[in-house]
Amino acid sequence: MPNEIDNKVVLHRLDSIDKTLERITASIDRLVLVEERQARTHEAVERAFRVIEALDGRTQALEKQLPGVSRTSSWMDRTVWAAAVVGVLLILKQAGISW
Repeated sequence: MPNEIDNKVVLHRLDSIDKTLERITASIDRLVLVEERQARTHEAVERAFRVIEALDGRTQALEKQLPGVSRTSSWMDRTVWAAAVVGVLLILKQAGISW
């Protein structure tokens, strides 16, 4: 009888150890998934930072050109207004209107 009880205790403990190992295995599997997701997220963040740095460089280059673009735009505005004034004056002259 004591041998049967000892065997039952040993079997119960082995069963308990087996269940514990299954839970540990499941936990490790979940941990591996979390680490893989974290690695993918880290890679995505690194790619995003590389794109941001490239865009920052392009933005800086455009900002350096901005004063020239502003001057060109101003000249174009003045040219258009001058052409409009000349056109109006020619129309008035053709119509025989003078001031």
